[in-house]
Amino acid sequence: IYHRTSRRYLDALEELGVNVRPVKRIGRPRKYTDKDVKLVQSLLKEGKTPKQISGITKIPLKTVYYLKGDIKLKRGKKRKYDRNTRLRVREMARNGMPARKISKDLGIPLRTVYYILKNG
Repeated sequence: IYHRTSRRYLDALEELGVNVRPVKRIGRPRKYTDKDVKLVQSLLKEGKTPKQISGITKIPLKTVYYLKGDIKLKRGKKRKYDRNTRLRVREMARNGMPARKISKDLGIPLRTVYYILKNG
């Protein structure tokens, strides 16, 4: 008996003493469990990109975007150097340290040091 069987028909069978219950669910079974969905969402909240999540979980990238649910993703590229590193570069420059020395100490390319000093 299917889920779509009318209520009247089921009531009539019940009056006759026939106990009716669905045997199977119609449709394709879910490919990814709730555990997978929660894993994808938790990795997104940790700050991982959908591409990284796809690599970690072996779930296709399109499916990761589908499973993310209501979580909003930030557009654009993430900064390579975090706020603390950029602040240290500015502080070292303010203390009179040359850009070349800052570059060598922090392991940042010289051009990037100049970029951070100019743009923040």
